[in-house]
Amino acid sequence: MNIKNDEYGYSVELRHHVINGNYTEEHFDFDTKEEAIEFAKKEELDIPGSVYSILDYQSVGRNYDPIDITNEI
Repeated sequence: MNIKNDEYGYSVELRHHVINGNYTEEHFDFDTKEEAIEFAKKEELDIPGSVYSILDYQSVGRNYDPIDITNEI
């Protein structure tokens, strides 16, 4: 999880629902797509429905408007 300055990487967003419809939100960054998907799969097994998104900034080569690859888990 050590993103270099010249790389954009991948981001996994987890959301855990709490009382009254609220949720907590956590973001995790990864160097490779494989690391991001492996992490997301483990989290989804632990708490089903917790993976909100997996975003690919690497393929687009920028830090905005990523590709959503959540469907790959």
